Amino acid sequence: MNRRHVPWLALSCLALGAGACASRKEETTPTAPPSQQTAAAEPQGTPMAPSLTCEMSVSPRLKVGVPVELRFKLSNPTSQTVYALKWHTPLEGLRNNFLEVSRDGTEVPYQGPMVKRADPSAEAYAALAPGGSQEAQVDVSLAYDFTQPGTYRIAFRGTLMDLVTSQTDVPRKMDAFQSVELRCPAVETVLTAG
Repeated sequence: MNRRHVPWLALSCLALGAGACASRKEETTPTAPPSQQTAAAEPQGTPMAPSLTCEMSVSPRLKVGVPVELRFKLSNPTSQTVYALKWHTPLEGLRNNFLEVSRDGTEVPYQGPMVKRADPSAEAYAALAPGGSQEAQVDVSLAYDFTQPGTYRIAFRGTLMDLVTSQTDVPRKMDAFQSVELRCPAVETVLTAG
């Protein structure tokens, strides 16, 4: 045997041995029937995360010193009523850092409140009927520095902390939250001096 082949042969033996161990481990791991796997992976009342849509808007041009009103709309295009936790969204106002704000590409730090929470109440959830929506408007200049001229980009961080499909599961305890990604296109506004 050629000495150049020895390292390759050793490496091949290691790879084959590892593969054999992995397949043995898989063979010894018990698996639940498919119906039980589905039930374990999906919490009660949330069989599938519905696809909600999100829109934001802001005036395209503003003067420095005026309120920067951001309109947020959460819509339910599905055929079932869902309950979205309002926390960390404009639906509850500015109580946490759930937006990304930048001026001319530079991050603008959040300067608003950071609310500590206990388990939510039922009122903390927004009911979204099939085809329905909930809207809110917040002045983002109360929590971010909009005192300099420039192009400001505002983006939602993209997560609903909890989404429930059964009213009997509202409210849910924090350790049972099922977060859902929410794509919401960013918006821009240009602020000009006085």
